Amino acid sequence: MKLAERDRVQLVWVLGHIRIEGNEITEQLAREGFLQLFIGPEHALEISAEVPAGAIRDWMNRKTDCTE
Repeated sequence: MKLAERDRVQLVWVLGHIRIEGNEITEQLAREGFLQLFIGPEHALEISAEVPAGAIRDWMNRKTDCTE
């Protein structure tokens, strides 16, 4: 949240295990962050993991569709 106060923050989906530099560190930090108590001005809203995964999958399908 402090970073977002000063800078634009963008979340990007990175497929695991595809040898992107720093991916292992990112995965570990994500695991640690998931285990932390949520602190922020917004309310936490629990949603199924399939919701963002489905949205990302649909976006990727549109971006890779060769018929457009």
